[in-house]
Amino acid sequence: MKHIAGLLIISLAISGCVSRESVSGAATVTSLLLVVPLVPFAETYHVINDSKGKAREKSEQLRQQFDPVYQQRIAIIDERDPNHDAIERFQQGTVAFLPNIRGISIFNGLLSQVSNESGEANQAVLDGDEFLTSLQALLANDPLHDSEYIIHYNSSVYDCFFAKSFIYKLKFNQQMSALSGRYEPSDYLKARYEGVC
Repeated sequence: MKHIAGLLIISLAISGCVSRESVSGAATVTSLLLVVPLVPFAETYHVINDSKGKAREKSEQLRQQFDPVYQQRIAIIDERDPNHDAIERFQQGTVAFLPNIRGISIFNGLLSQVSNESGEANQAVLDGDEFLTSLQALLANDPLHDSEYIIHYNSSVYDCFFAKSFIYKLKFNQQMSALSGRYEPSDYLKARYEGVC
């Protein structure tokens, strides 16, 4: 923007010196003045089109940072059996569901619940059980991922992690629901995430 303003001042000075006798200088100055308000749109165009490649570069850096983290989490999720984990927790006297987002009462694989109290109570049970606390952390986004402005992180590895996390929670919650008699099962979005990876 500074460069454009400088060019505008120089062009105004030159056009004033060169064309005192002619009207063409005034036409040049007028056309420049009409174009100046459009400069922010040109800058926006370059940002959207990423003509300098900054977004691609940032996206690649984010993939290098987060893909290994999510690949490791995928491997751990693949080793676990959500049905077995739910049965084991239930047999130890713990009835808890893995929420879509920490502390809320929306659980993958179950019909939506709207009570904030049940989400908070469920979270208290999760927080009181070391295994379930670590399981919830495993199935959530990496804390750095959530803390950064991660608009350019697009990765098939993350898509796979998200899908596996979703399906694990769905199966765990449905098994816990069947054992405890709480909530009704729902396969909403199951088909969408089952075949991702």
